[in-house]
Amino acid sequence: MRKSLLPLMALVFSVTLCLAAYSGAGTTQPKARPAANGPSGLAEKSEAFIDDAILAARVKTRLINQAGLAAFDIDVHAEQGAIRLQGEVADVTAKALAGRLARHTDGVRSVDNALSPVTGAKRSP
Repeated sequence: MRKSLLPLMALVFSVTLCLAAYSGAGTTQPKARPAANGPSGLAEKSEAFIDDAILAARVKTRLINQAGLAAFDIDVHAEQGAIRLQGEVADVTAKALAGRLARHTDGVRSVDNALSPVTGAKRSP
């Protein structure tokens, strides 16, 4: 009977050690966070990049969902909440509309509306 309990006791002991290590049991101080400028600063940069991509996608989605706006001709770039719109639109009204939609998107801090109004034959297919 003693032999059959040994593997079970070893398993319980191993699981207990793993749980203690995972949860930080036995420590009284919080774990130190790595400096943002060090090698782990990559995590913060990656998070900012993802946030910018999400914000650009939100703006682009609003532009696409707007009737009468050829949003597929508009490039949307985001950096730290600043949006830059580039490309061609039908007229100044469409340019103003795109800028207004971008400005009123949650998370947008500023908008640089560099859209070019193009009329008639100048417009690319």
